[in-house]
Order: sequence, then structure tokens, then C-alpha cells
Amino acid sequence: MNKILYLGYLEFPYGMAQVQRQLTISKTLTSAGYDVTVLCRYGCYSPKESDFEYLSKGVFEGIKYEFCSGTPYRPKNFIKRNFIKLKGAFKEFNHIVKLGRRKELKAVFITTNYFYNILFYWIACKIGGVQSILDNVEYFSNSKENKSRFERIGAYFYDQYIYDFIDKIVCISDFLVSKAEFKMTKNKILKIPAITEFKKFEIEPIDIYEESYLLYCGSVSYFEVIEFVISAFEKSQKSQFLYLISKSNDLLIKRINESSKKNNIRLFSNISYDKLISLYKQCTVFVIPLRPNINDVARFPHKISEFCASGKPFISNNYGEVDVYFKDKLNALLCNEYSVGKFANKMDEVYENTEKLKSIGRNSFELGELHFSHLAYVDKLKNFIDV
Repeated sequence: MNKILYLGYLEFPYGMAQVQRQLTISKTLTSAGYDVTVLCRYGCYSPKESDFEYLSKGVFEGIKYEFCSGTPYRPKNFIKRNFIKLKGAFKEFNHIVKLGRRKELKAVFITTNYFYNILFYWIACKIGGVQSILDNVEYFSNSKENKSRFERIGAYFYDQYIYDFIDKIVCISDFLVSKAEFKMTKNKILKIPAITEFKKFEIEPIDIYEESYLLYCGSVSYFEVIEFVISAFEKSQKSQFLYLISKSNDLLIKRINESSKKNNIRLFSNISYDKLISLYKQCTVFVIPLRPNINDVARFPHKISEFCASGKPFISNNYGEVDVYFKDKLNALLCNEYSVGKFANKMDEVYENTEKLKSIGRNSFELGELHFSHLAYVDKLKNFIDV
């Protein structure tokens, strides 16, 4: 009885922060002695989106995964698309119930942004007689992405009522822990912040960049933040180059072309993980602004754990989880305001004391090894599951 199913998300093994967290926690569970399989109900990839090879079933970095619908791709045909959704849901449900009733399943881990998924897995886990554990990484009620009335209602129910339909919860931040403590006993709550596999960042860069550059990495859906970073870079007096790692779209290209420093901005899209590591390890400093709102206080950007693993400092704001772990000029460069001017000043500080910057990077790495390495949570997670 050492099997664990990790499910609820449509992307694996390639994707943004939530996918990377799923992969990293799966490795933590594997190190704890569990047999982990990641299930995706159906695929959402397009064959033309990336050079990555997507398989319906396979093993990625030691983690088994399967698309229950039989394909990692999203069909264009409406009838076929909805058929595989039903097929995937049935097979996923069946996996939970069969393994649970055979007493082979230790737990079901869930990562999802939707309340209806919580209900779906609650029913399956009850029938299968297996404990459910939710990985909660965000507070959805205040999200600007909730455009429709249905999305707003779903977000409200997620934030308010998930605790009634799960057995245990893993929270990424103190804010989410505080919400859970109103509804659950402390032994059913575990905090795991943004974590990463530090060993991945020991490799030597495959590409060499001679320029001194600031580096921003994030989804283009956070265009407001990218706009903020570009504006601060334009205002900075000493910054030389700004590298952006993000998916390209017309809005972003237009903003770069309109910049007064457009010749000093580089955009990287759809890059390999090795190239990502190369860009990480050679940057002067990372840039990751946090906004003074509930969303950014509740979440903990996965990239910060990667920044620490790279041994380089980052510029951010002293909000939420960043304020819990980091101190200005000790292991990060932090602004106490979400202000373009303040951020530009911090960018200028980067070039004023090279030795101090190296010290901040070393301190960031040491803090990260203690708190953000996935290996630091092997025993904690095992004890949490087994109790």
C-alpha cells in the first residue's frame, strides 16, 4: 500500500509553475518511498505549440505519468474532444476506486484550480476508501482572471469550502495555512513552500552570454508585471540589458518595440530547460516584482526557489512569503513599495557593489537549500501522509 496518484491538472511533464511543483513534489514522494503516478484526465497540448515530445503514457525524470483519455493532445473536432473528456474522467475515476478498494493506494494528491474537480475526487476517494490530500497554491477569489459569473462563483466555493471535501491539505504559504486553520486541525495541514530540485542547477551552462543582464521569467498572462519590469528598466540609469523569458504574443512584442531601450531587451520563448539554466546561471540578478494584493500574498512564485538554486540574487518586494524568508541586502534586494521608481533604484544598486551582490547570492543559495530544496521535505511529507 505505497502507491500514490497525483492528479487534477491537464499538463505534464512540461508546463509552468503548477506543473513544475507537481513534478518536484512527486520526486519528494518518490524519495520518501512511494510509488507515484501522475494522471492527467485529458490532454490540452497542440502539436504545433512546442518542440517537446508529448506521450500519452511514459516516465519523465523517474516519474510515471498517463493521460487517461489516451492522448496528450486536444482534438479540434468538437465531438471527439468531448468524447475523450468523458473517457478520461471515467478512467481516472476508475483508477482511484480500483486501487483504493484493492488497498494498494496510500493517498490521492490533488492539484487543481476548480472546485468541481474537488467534488469529483471527493466522490471517487470516498468510494475507493482512500485519503485525499490537496496541494493548495493560490487564493482564487480575488483573481482578475475570474471574468464570468460562473468562474467567480467557482473561485469563491474553492476558497471557502474545499476543506469540507478533502482529508488533508498542503499549503504553499502562511496566508493559505491561516485560512486552513479555521477549518482543519493542525495535524492535517502541512506547509511546503516553493521547492525545486537543487541538483538540476549544478550543470555548466550550454550557452555563454557575455552581456551583463537582468533576467525576468514568467507567464505572458502576467503582462501587467512584465510591463512594470520594462518600465523600471527604462527608468534605470545603470542597467545594461534586460532578458525576458516568456511566451511571445503581439501585445508583448508591441511593448518591446515601443520601448526607449528596445535594442537592449531580449525575448526568449519556447526554450529548452538546459538553455533556461544557462540564462539563470549567467544573469546579474533576477527580477520578480510582487504586487500588494491578496493573490501575491497568498501564492509563492516557484521561480524564487529556482533563483536560490542558481545562487544569484533577485529583486522583489517584501510582501507575503518573500517577507517571511528574505531580508533586504542580506539574501535579496527588496522594495517596500510596488513602484516603478523604487524598482529602478534597486536595479541601479545591482551595479554599485559587486562583492556585496555575490554575498547576497551566496546567502540566497544557503537559505534555499534549507527551505526550498525538495529533499528538505521528504521526512515531513512521509510523516504527514502516514499519520
